[in-house]
Amino acid sequence: MVEQPHRVRRALGAMREDVWSELQDRRIRDRLHEGVARPAVRVSRRWLWALAAATGALCVVIATRAHRGRPIVSEGAAIGSDAESTTAGFSDGSEVDVERGGHVRVVKDRQDETRVEVLAGRAEFEVSKRPSRPFVTWVRGVEVRVIGTHFSTEIDLSRPPGVVHVRVGRGVVEVRRRSGETASRLSAGDALDVALEPVAPAGAMAAAPAATPASSSTAPAASSLGAAPMVPASAPVDASKLFDAARAARAAGDVNGAARSYSMLLKQFPGDERAGVAALELGRLRMDALHAYRSAAEAFRSAIAAAPNEGVREDALARLVDALDAMHETDSCRKERRHYLERYPRGLSASRVAHACER
Repeated sequence: MVEQPHRVRRALGAMREDVWSELQDRRIRDRLHEGVARPAVRVSRRWLWALAAATGALCVVIATRAHRGRPIVSEGAAIGSDAESTTAGFSDGSEVDVERGGHVRVVKDRQDETRVEVLAGRAEFEVSKRPSRPFVTWVRGVEVRVIGTHFSTEIDLSRPPGVVHVRVGRGVVEVRRRSGETASRLSAGDALDVALEPVAPAGAMAAAPAATPASSSTAPAASSLGAAPMVPASAPVDASKLFDAARAARAAGDVNGAARSYSMLLKQFPGDERAGVAALELGRLRMDALHAYRSAAEAFRSAIAAAPNEGVREDALARLVDALDAMHETDSCRKERRHYLERYPRGLSASRVAHACER
């Protein structure tokens, strides 16, 4: 038998002194007991609802953190795949989603600044708000500078010589069409299409007079990444000039010129600190633009040997697997695939590599 609450017992004791019947006594006892117990039930329900709400919020937090737990890329790393969409994070908490067929290069990711080059396709950025650390994206000479926002860029080559689309989902960005121009300020919901300039013939830059000033309006815009115009034939050549010339040529759409500069750098300065990145970029050009898979594989092997960091080495190895797969060299492809998966089981290209070499 359930023990009666103290208030119920006191009330009943007082009632028994009157002339009430046993039936009345029992009815009153039941009603009083119900009245005393009901608030406890309501309190209990409120605690249950609060507990349920707290549990739901915790699940949301856990799910959000799991969603944002993307691999952190390092300087020199390449992001993107021709087979699938790719996601990655930066050291400041910013993130990028690269659609299938898109390619992005991490040029700088340090305490003072993050710089990214979009080489092809569409990339969507979620940039952490840090006023003291600008985030700069460079797309074929078009500079997009932000402090904290959500925006996307896309290279559209369906209308030659091409268009760069910039879309702002949140926050504010500044877009410069070319070096020295006043920036266009875009806010949430704004969009801007920047037409690329026609590409000059491959030999036009090399044939230009040595006295042509570097700031000429016909030179490719490249200030955002420190790149320079193509090196005139009479100018002194060193590794840094060749590297900058290759990047400027690539930004201008001169694939052959960029490949020549990277090849010269590797031939004349094989021990330079830029050699690993130059070899990776040369391999990408040969494979993606020129479809020269065998020479691309050679460049990727050189990049693996001279890579300045794991980001470059990982990307070069993944691309080597792609090149061998394209040539249907199954045995070599599977060997390099196994090498990649053993070394980078959670790498940015692990999913793509795992499905290679099976055709």
